[in-house]
Amino acid sequence: MDKAWYLGYEFPQNYLQVEYLDVMPDNLERLQRQALELLTHIWAEDDSDKSVDEKMTAYYLEAEQAGTDVFRFRPQKMSYELMYREIFAEVLCPDTVYGLIDFHLRECLKREIKMRRCKNCGRLFAVTGHGGTEYCDRPADEKGRTCKEIGAFRVWKKSKSADETFKVFRREYKKRFA
Repeated sequence: MDKAWYLGYEFPQNYLQVEYLDVMPDNLERLQRQALELLTHIWAEDDSDKSVDEKMTAYYLEAEQAGTDVFRFRPQKMSYELMYREIFAEVLCPDTVYGLIDFHLRECLKREIKMRRCKNCGRLFAVTGHGGTEYCDRPADEKGRTCKEIGAFRVWKKSKSADETFKVFRREYKKRFA
């Protein structure tokens, strides 16, 4: 819209690509599905010691043979600009939302940011700290508890449910202090 005002359009809303906006929800849903399939294949399903490039090559070759619709990376518009009169930095110049999704997906793969499926909610999350993390940090219930908190409690509860000594202790504790 700013560009339309700058160019002097009398009705800037006419500058928008209506057809592009009409199909955007369907395109975003398709892009999300494709990106999730790619990340799931690379990180969640393939535990081999292959490099990311080898996993991606295998994924794209399998998809090509099966005729599956996969995420297609496109060239990115980047510039190198002076920021805050102090430092030069790379600046992404996307034309569409696709460019943003493409860039972030590319960066995750290039930096080999591992993804894992949360054992509580089932959604993918980036493993940024401890490599054995099994739960994400997303809020999971109305009380604001995260999947990590809920998952840790479930594991503790499960381990204690099989322990007869702990069951006897809890029963006696509740008799005295309930």
